[in-house]
Amino acid sequence: MGATTNVATNDQFPASSLFSVVTGGSCANASVSGTGTATYDVPASGTCTVNYQVCAPAPNTTVCDTAILNVTAGAAGHERDPASDSYRQRSRQHGEHQHHLHGLQRSA
Repeated sequence: MGATTNVATNDQFPASSLFSVVTGGSCANASVSGTGTATYDVPASGTCTVNYQVCAPAPNTTVCDTAILNVTAGAAGHERDPASDSYRQRSRQHGEHQHHLHGLQRSA
């Protein structure tokens, strides 16, 4: 069963930032539009993930954060828990760190 959700609704980012799907997610047929609309197949049971990134607008298009959309099959077909999104931020000084949003806003 196909579903869509906007992953940008619980994130804060600069205007004109671009979203895209990245490899490593487990949901079938996953895609993410430039504005953050994620499309994916909901599993019949259990969970799957959609990995995506958001990149800052020009001239900083190489400044990107990756995040994970967690999808859980439920009685109504699926549910999305925005508080369970997580993201990785790369820093030249500090390497790679994993953070959990827990409903907090973040800036790219």
